Amino acid sequence: MKIGIIGTGAMGLPMAHNLQKAGHQLYVWNRTKAKAESLLQGGAVWCEQPAEVARRAEIVGLVLATHEAAREVFHGPEGLLAGVHTELWVVDHGTNPASWALEAQALVASGKGRYVDAPVMGSRPQAAAASLVVAAGTTKTASEKLVTYLEAIGSQVVWTGEVARGARLKLAINLYLALTTTALAESLSLATASGLEPQVFLEALNAGALASPYLKLKGAKLARQDYSPQFTLSLMHKDLRLIEAEASGTGTPLFAGGTALALFALAERMDLGEADLAAVREIYQRE
Repeated sequence: MKIGIIGTGAMGLPMAHNLQKAGHQLYVWNRTKAKAESLLQGGAVWCEQPAEVARRAEIVGLVLATHEAAREVFHGPEGLLAGVHTELWVVDHGTNPASWALEAQALVASGKGRYVDAPVMGSRPQAAAASLVVAAGTTKTASEKLVTYLEAIGSQVVWTGEVARGARLKLAINLYLALTTTALAESLSLATASGLEPQVFLEALNAGALASPYLKLKGAKLARQDYSPQFTLSLMHKDLRLIEAEASGTGTPLFAGGTALALFALAERMDLGEADLAAVREIYQRE
């Protein structure tokens, strides 16, 4: 299958490599060509503009940090929209507001193409292992090619039924992620301030009903104070702002979520934005 990838950064690059391993022909564009070099060496074709990616592909995956970046890619003389055709699926993997998904669907449909929001759950290790969970804003019967594409990058696809529901699901899950991370950071800080070793706290937590893969992953990083980024704190802060807007639109109060937003805002002001989101613990270390 001819697949385009726009955005070959921390998530897009490993996702693209998995598509290459699955035997698909890739057409790629990124603001910085050097970040796609390993794909080009593996046989991917470099495209000078997003429109060229769209013209040459059957599916274009967008792996961009923000919906503002996606909007920039869409527009312009050689933006993606200039290359949309009737056989094209545009698959947006970003964590975006539902309003953008609906806007993007209409824009792609104006060129007779099809759009689906398909944000992913997981960070760099899961992207490399093709074990992401994909929240697809459509049904499994929409397209066999789409199913093949999504199953090449993830271990499970959750079919939410219609456009924008994937975006809404991802925001709800990222709220849970933010709350879990801040709860872990705060409770670990209490334990260590009380004289307990981090490993003792984590051993007890991992032995009971609260154990989870995420606890093991982030607990180990917190214990080592290893903040090498898997999912940056600045992106979590960005997502919390989107979550706040979504909650406001639905009339849902964000009691704990509002606190998490304030904590991540403070952590970003402490110049922790490029660190892993687990670095929110540094708030407690420095206070």
